[in-house]
Amino acid sequence: MDGTSGDKRWAAIMSSDMVGFTQTTQDLGQERAFALTQHALALAEKTVEAHGGRIVDTAGDGFLAAFGAPVALENATVMACRAALAFHRALDAEAEALRAEYGSVPSFRTGLSGGPIMVAHVNDARVKLIGDAVNEAARLEAEAPPGGIIASDTIVRESEGFVLTGDTGTLVLKGFANPVTWHRLEGLTDPATRFEGTAKRGLSGFVSRKPELDTALAALAGGRPVALSGVPGIGKSRLAYEITTALSDRKTIATGQCAPTDTAFALVFDLVRDAAGCPRDATRADIVAAATERFGSDLTGPLVAVLDSDGPKSDDKSRAIRTREALGALLTGIAGGFGIVFLVEDAHWLDSASSSVLAMLLDRGAPFIVTHRPTATAPWLSSPALCRIALAPLASADIETLVSMRLPGRISPALTQLIAEKSGGNPLVAEEITRALSLPGRLAASPDGLDLAGETASLLTGTLEQLILSRVDRLTAEDREAIETASAIGRDFSEDLLDAALGRASTLGQMADTDLIEPTGPRQWRFSHALVRDAVHGSLLTQRRQSAHKRIAGALEASTGSDGQDWARLAYHHDAAGNARDAVRAFIRAGQAALRDYDLPTADQTLGRAFAQLEHAPDLADEAQYRDLVLTWLRTLLQMGDFARLKNTARRALPRMEREGYSSALSITRTLTAIAMCQARDYAGAEALAQATLTDAEAAGDPGGAAWAKTALMRVFDETGWQTIETIERLAAEIRPVAEAIDDRHLAMTALYQLSSAYRSVGRKQEALAAAERILTFAKRYDDRRALAFAAWSKALIFGIEGDPERALDAVAEGRRNAIPGSGDESVCRTVELFSATFLAQPETVRDEVEASIAKYRHMGDHNLLHSMEWIGTVIEFRSGRLHAGWQRLNRLLTEVAPLGNVNVERQFRLLKAEVLLSAAGLIDPDSEAPPDRPKPHRERPEAADIITFLRIRPTALRHARTELQRCLELEREAGGAHFARAKIGLGLVALARRRRKVARDHLTAGHAAALAEGVPVLVARADRALAKLRP
Repeated sequence: MDGTSGDKRWAAIMSSDMVGFTQTTQDLGQERAFALTQHALALAEKTVEAHGGRIVDTAGDGFLAAFGAPVALENATVMACRAALAFHRALDAEAEALRAEYGSVPSFRTGLSGGPIMVAHVNDARVKLIGDAVNEAARLEAEAPPGGIIASDTIVRESEGFVLTGDTGTLVLKGFANPVTWHRLEGLTDPATRFEGTAKRGLSGFVSRKPELDTALAALAGGRPVALSGVPGIGKSRLAYEITTALSDRKTIATGQCAPTDTAFALVFDLVRDAAGCPRDATRADIVAAATERFGSDLTGPLVAVLDSDGPKSDDKSRAIRTREALGALLTGIAGGFGIVFLVEDAHWLDSASSSVLAMLLDRGAPFIVTHRPTATAPWLSSPALCRIALAPLASADIETLVSMRLPGRISPALTQLIAEKSGGNPLVAEEITRALSLPGRLAASPDGLDLAGETASLLTGTLEQLILSRVDRLTAEDREAIETASAIGRDFSEDLLDAALGRASTLGQMADTDLIEPTGPRQWRFSHALVRDAVHGSLLTQRRQSAHKRIAGALEASTGSDGQDWARLAYHHDAAGNARDAVRAFIRAGQAALRDYDLPTADQTLGRAFAQLEHAPDLADEAQYRDLVLTWLRTLLQMGDFARLKNTARRALPRMEREGYSSALSITRTLTAIAMCQARDYAGAEALAQATLTDAEAAGDPGGAAWAKTALMRVFDETGWQTIETIERLAAEIRPVAEAIDDRHLAMTALYQLSSAYRSVGRKQEALAAAERILTFAKRYDDRRALAFAAWSKALIFGIEGDPERALDAVAEGRRNAIPGSGDESVCRTVELFSATFLAQPETVRDEVEASIAKYRHMGDHNLLHSMEWIGTVIEFRSGRLHAGWQRLNRLLTEVAPLGNVNVERQFRLLKAEVLLSAAGLIDPDSEAPPDRPKPHRERPEAADIITFLRIRPTALRHARTELQRCLELEREAGGAHFARAKIGLGLVALARRRRKVARDHLTAGHAAALAEGVPVLVARADRALAKLRP
């Protein structure tokens, strides 16, 4: 809107109109009717202004008034209700005088509504209000009866405990999609509130939390970290302050502050910075240098090695893992060797990289304190190793004590009780109320002590936004511009950056007394509470807000070179400024940086935002930038294991990349798409795409692109059995020298894993383990920690397929240690752990997680993990004694799995079915075959359905087992291997039960030899027992 300024804020709106004005004009004549109307409007203006409001528009016989706009009013909603009632009462009080003077008594109908509005200051100094609340108030006024006041549901909810209402109902109002709830306003009641606003932390006094304080101190003394949780304003930071104060005589406290815009490791470096005594604007290099000087190079050496660009080279994933370990070791060493306790504020905004480091500290017993809202989701926050303290609202007596500590002099019982009722037990709300009452003219002496100076000073209700903006509205124009620009920077901000964005020196020191901001270090500031910043920033109109962010982005660009730029921060400001081209550029760089740190959620979110903008406006990035974006995002999704989104993203990106002709990026994008298609079981499409990519790469002379295409073909052939194991071996042999020549370690590792998987698929356990060992050798050679995870879970899967949960769990432990949280590696490791827990613990303990994982992997399009979890879920049914449920589930899954083309998955389900049948026939007993120290599962008493199922399958168990086992042999690509051994031994048991001794001997002998060659002792023992029965 040209020629306007203003802001956005919550306000209460009052719309009032004279009833029957046309008839009154006809009865009184134009002059007397006009005089009567002017008298009534003057009375309205006087009443509205007396209650802190402002009439912003008049239209003949009516008016529109606002409370809380254009100037904030702490108790805007209640004051609007009071004004409406007072205006109607004033008209009634003057009825006789009006009748005597004008021969008529005017009657008005009034509507009240509240909500966020835009306040526009037009060139001629008029104020215009725009928003649903304005329209709703006018519509409600038209529905009100003569002399009546209709209030919206929002008004009544905000003023609950302060007003009396009568009739209620719903109305369909013009311009509103949904029916609107209305209430008839009839009067006022004694002040009371359930004020749920939040405000700045801490109070002048500390009461009622002594049990929580004692619990926290006892936990820390015993080596347990402490987590303080609660809603905003409940007193988490205040309790943390008391804890650290109690520790300060023997411990040093290092504090870190989380923020919603934090990048990877932001919190951890903040802790190190505070521990080392660095200023808030110190660079990470400065922080490490200061930490080295204070704590010694023995502690900081590993971190220096990781951060030193001239140090040993390693891939990005390994670097991310080493960074985590170095930071974890550094914090552990600082805590243990220097008596430092860490305080982490607002952990609900904790970045995932820092979260994983805190998880390390928890495992290592390092002391720390963390505050967070109930919405925090970090898994380690539920660890039993953590002392969790949830803060409840304070009692009224405690709130009264806090008020008496804050306000000067003796406080009247009425005032303290009022504040106690208003606060709803939230100490932070009570603090804000007392701050407002501390303003000049709000309190007056009374015989009982300090009391309210007048009706308008009684803070009966209101919103935190009004409390905050009431302070902002009192600032000078220059100071207001400064505080608004600071709100665009964030809760924490440096005076240097603010001055650069303003183009002048700010006067922040003079604003400290407003309680809006507080100093945190030399030329470093923060808003006194996160919601203070939110309220100020949220009040800015789009043009003003974008201007602030544009100036901040310019200041960041000017002050920091490309190498040291915080790309995520810069992207945020460019995006908020509406600088779409610069925002996309910065988002891409920020996403690449996040992936290098293996901060997968941040990379995913950041790159997704850039991609969305480019879909809307493709010209915002050139082709090189677009390729960088697509490849980085697809690799992120691959590492997350989100194949459904990977395939969808590639589908949207490939047309633009294809139009530009062949490139290495196009080749890899196609390959990743083919891998995702394998996960979706579209093997024909995956093979065709990989073959076409291979042909194009070879024609373009791109050996790297060709090698990547071959990894996709290896996966297709492994999972479908369309080619022999020799073909897969050949492809692996062709990839290896290319990976070495172009120094693509991820390519080399992928080929090795696919080779190990192919050997595992055909049951060649020893060769599969040998390939996994080659991955381990690769990992050690290049100090590639992610390859260590690959090697570990590759081994674990081999043991899991073999049916050895003990060795699988032991092998996967190393993978767990090296897997990044939230990655596909972690998901595979957790799958192995759940498989093992199904046998090594009571299966019911993991049922819920398994079922949740099934839903998760179905959504992500990861059919390999989906079917693995389905297999585990089926085993849980059988081991828990629910034969009917397990049998139904197994048959349903076989019907689902068999047509999809993954022969390895189909084989595993058929082997499971065959062994259930063999067990029903009494030919095998898995429990007796298990190691003696493996816990026996608790089985419920069979229900009728289980008994019926058993009686139904037992008579034909041998025939159906034989069918399943023969199908398993048909799926084998070669004779030999563990799967071959299991099927042959099963067929031998069936033949033995049918007294077909020669057939039994042949099957058992072949199975025994294969099991012995692959080193599967449980199968060797099963065959030995059966062969013993064949001896004379």
